[in-house]
Amino acid sequence: MDYKSLISKSFSPVRGYKSESRRPSHSNSRSVVWSAVAVFAVLLGGCAHPGSSDNLETSEKVAVLNDDQFETIAIVGLNDIHGALAPEKLKTKDPTPIDYERGGAAYLASQIKVLRQELGSRVLVLDAGDHFQGSIDSNLLEGSPMLDFFHEIKLDASVLGNHEFDFGDVGDYTNELANKDTRDVRGVIKKRVLEARYPYLAANVYQKKGGLFPGVPGTKASVLLTAGRLKVGVIGLSTLDTPTTTRPEYVKGLEFRDMAKITEAESKKLRAAGADIVLVLAHAGVFCDVADRSGRAIKTSFLKRESDLQSACDEKGEIPELLKKLPKGTIDGVVSGHTHSVVHHWIRGIPVIQSGTRNYYFTTLYLTFDLKSKKLRNDLTLIEGPIPVCPTVFSHQRNCNGELPAPKNGRGELATPLFHGEKIIADAGMTQILAPIFEKTDLAKKRVLGQAARPIEHHRREESPLGNLVADALRDATHADVAIVNPGGIRANLNQGEIRYEDVFRALPFDNYVSTVEVTGKELMLLLRLTQNGMKGFFPTSGLRIRAIRLDQEPEKGDLNGNGESELWETNRVIEATFADGSTIESTKTYKLATLDFLVGGGDGLGYFFDQLPKSKIQWIAGDTVRDTVSAWLLRQKGGINSDAAPLVSEAKPRLKLESAPKRSGKSKKKTNRSGKKRKKK
Repeated sequence: MDYKSLISKSFSPVRGYKSESRRPSHSNSRSVVWSAVAVFAVLLGGCAHPGSSDNLETSEKVAVLNDDQFETIAIVGLNDIHGALAPEKLKTKDPTPIDYERGGAAYLASQIKVLRQELGSRVLVLDAGDHFQGSIDSNLLEGSPMLDFFHEIKLDASVLGNHEFDFGDVGDYTNELANKDTRDVRGVIKKRVLEARYPYLAANVYQKKGGLFPGVPGTKASVLLTAGRLKVGVIGLSTLDTPTTTRPEYVKGLEFRDMAKITEAESKKLRAAGADIVLVLAHAGVFCDVADRSGRAIKTSFLKRESDLQSACDEKGEIPELLKKLPKGTIDGVVSGHTHSVVHHWIRGIPVIQSGTRNYYFTTLYLTFDLKSKKLRNDLTLIEGPIPVCPTVFSHQRNCNGELPAPKNGRGELATPLFHGEKIIADAGMTQILAPIFEKTDLAKKRVLGQAARPIEHHRREESPLGNLVADALRDATHADVAIVNPGGIRANLNQGEIRYEDVFRALPFDNYVSTVEVTGKELMLLLRLTQNGMKGFFPTSGLRIRAIRLDQEPEKGDLNGNGESELWETNRVIEATFADGSTIESTKTYKLATLDFLVGGGDGLGYFFDQLPKSKIQWIAGDTVRDTVSAWLLRQKGGINSDAAPLVSEAKPRLKLESAPKRSGKSKKKTNRSGKKRKKK
């Protein structure tokens, strides 16, 4: 099945700034102009974080200074939209599910317009990458609808995300490429960069040959923007994971350099050019916890100061690692992406914002600059967010997050949301732009493929029901002995009820094809070691049963490449692996493995394994795309999928059983790795 063939000012009382230290003093002769920005009015006062059950009970205002001494600007951060232009249709997790919607470009456009009406030229809108790939609406036209969206909201700058490289050459995606012999694997991204009426930044992306910049023609290392009376420098950085998180062939010949030295050098250039404020716009991220030590959600205000309670952030993320290396004063803030997480935190004294994914939220960073001392007033820095993007909200719950437990008095009726005292309806201009795009894709979106008896969720850190479904579909289509798929290729859950093609597309947005590989039992065990080490979660499988060490336990170390180091990718969590019927994997016997071409090409760090296999053992295109293979599998199923009688994850016979680490002898642990080789001394 090929989907392409189907497509021809009112405000609440002030609650903030109670401390005199947060109010700058002014002489009587000075004319002070205050512009009040309400963080949330009545209906949007909820969902402090995805999964949080705490609602904001009061509405604050941001005191935005605009006088002869102070200037406050607002930085709106977007990231990882993944083509999500239409609102996402969802169901609540109630005994009787309620239909609702989240996201939507036309609603986000209305909210940004409210900010621009309040603050005029003192608003900058920045996008942290991964916006082209991920929906029928965007993919069909190889990302160009996202340019229409960004032009309408007057985006000020974007950075290249890893998935900006996913389309290859112009016409590749729609099979309209005339001459594949002269194919330019970066044709689409080059075209979009030149078409954009805003700058694309990628300071750390170079050409390998000659070490020349830019790596992608038309991109810049940084840009100097104007916001009100201030000059704002923005440095763009792309994740070092890019070569393993897009098709490796599409970034061949590019070098993704370390971020710290480049950031420091660009900051100096921008300051010398007159930048009052310097920001990093990075498609690189961080995870920050939302639970305190008791396991409850931390109650946070939408209007957050550095002095407020800060939940912990993973110090090993690319952004914390970058901030560790930068001298104090190098940058003043970060708009990040890539990890799909919600971040409104200060890390090493620097405010960092990230807005999840798929236009569910945006976040705003308010920075106040003292024009007389020429210094940023860090004590006046505020973060507003995450701000939900909702076509409608539950009136009792006061947000549009149906994953939260319902309040005691029920969720309430769906009502028009408010933002900064203004009713939010779909922006007329954006609606007009998107209408012809949606009309083209509507037929394919609505095709019903099957029924889910219960929600089919995806988990990366434990056995995944949706991961099992995808792996089963690949194994069934290829008549393989086993199937392995990557957890990062699955991006959304399937709701209970009808499963439509748009739901499958949202869950499987990447255009990976089914591949098959001949492997010996010994090779299969090595592949399981690499895919179940927990670095990117646990890879879903079909045809296997695996016992593995839990993520909170230390794995077995090893040195596969013999360089004397035990790196994370070389660790081993597999305790035991058998076929689903309990039979042994024989080391010398050959088996048929079904997987996807992204992994065979070295994606997700599996180049070490697949590069060792003879090309004759690999059938790169052994079927349709993974998405359409799953769609065909769904059409063949009878009755509701993931029913109580036939669950996709069986408690009695789990495919992945996580356990404590087995005890190992000190002698073996000290002197040898798993293969028995002696470790080299440093």
